[in-house]
Amino acid sequence: MKIDIKSWLLCGLITVSLYWCWLLPLVYAVIVLRRLYFHPLSTCPGTKLSIAFPTLYKLYRSFRRRGQFLFEIEELHRRYGPVVRFGINDLHVNDLQVYLGITKIGSRFRKDPRFYDRISFRNTSLGFLDPYKHGARHTVLVNAAFSPRNIHDLADRIERKVAKLMNRLEEETVGGQPVSIHKCMKALSMDIISEITMGQNVFLEQLHTIFKETSWIQKILFTELAKPPIREYLERRNDSPANGELSDRAIVIDALTSTPISKGGASIDFETLSEEVGTLLTAGGDTVSSTMIFGIYQICRNEEMYKTLRQELMDNLPMDASITYERETLRTSNPLPGRLPRVVPPEPSKFDPSRWLLPNSKKLEQYMTSFYRETRQCLGQE
Repeated sequence: MKIDIKSWLLCGLITVSLYWCWLLPLVYAVIVLRRLYFHPLSTCPGTKLSIAFPTLYKLYRSFRRRGQFLFEIEELHRRYGPVVRFGINDLHVNDLQVYLGITKIGSRFRKDPRFYDRISFRNTSLGFLDPYKHGARHTVLVNAAFSPRNIHDLADRIERKVAKLMNRLEEETVGGQPVSIHKCMKALSMDIISEITMGQNVFLEQLHTIFKETSWIQKILFTELAKPPIREYLERRNDSPANGELSDRAIVIDALTSTPISKGGASIDFETLSEEVGTLLTAGGDTVSSTMIFGIYQICRNEEMYKTLRQELMDNLPMDASITYERETLRTSNPLPGRLPRVVPPEPSKFDPSRWLLPNSKKLEQYMTSFYRETRQCLGQE
């Protein structure tokens, strides 16, 4: 009996294909049914499509929302209430008391490595998953790098940066040519944070370049302003007299590498130091500049508010008034949009600094999540 190998292989391939054609849909149907009805979170409300097919649903809704998927979650809360199941194992909660409980000192809710491993390094103040390790690093940065003395010194340095920016703006606007506030604020914030972290800056000096090249800051940040300047600063510090103090101190590097700070524990290595400095450069650059850009935009688009602020500045703006603009900008801007619950006062979309002068303005503080809270509070708050 002669066997046709080709026919036999063809029959086998068809049989296997038919087998998987009905088996795979059956297996996936069982998985979907478990997600919807037998999962521990199956009693939580949410749209079935986002639970059964989370990736496809996110892609489709992001496309429909033109990349603003955050507002899709807001819509789900309007339909289902303060707790929404979104995805297979995820709950999104829009409730102040739950938020306060999650962020309180001693909370057992930790950062999700699936998210934070994508945006940061594990051994940095932003990327630490262990709250005790984060607390130790946070304490060093707050008590040493951002101590009251250093904050006082930083205020003078920031004033000089702002004055330099104003001079550069006057140079660039000769002849009535428009300038990009977006790039100016990026340069200013990067100059400040790079001087704090590494003791040097170049952005305002190259302002004319920034006006011409959109990607200049990103290119410099990830190539020129990484490890070489840190190594250079450490070498200059080591070569300075024993009791001497550098005029361009990098307070972050000094705090993380000083002997008293690391005494009794493992000293920080160069790689970890570079990662921490890189994290602070990114966090202290984009967030600050984006917030300032948003505030300037809101004030300039409101002619009456613009005239009022201009007059207040000419009359030496009082402290209370300056705080209202600052708080309202922090409240309404969101340099890092993400799934963070917020409970806002009436007319949340309206930029209204005067809300912070009302009798109940103190109560509004508990709804401010610009710097997060408690043990995970952003260093910028200090």
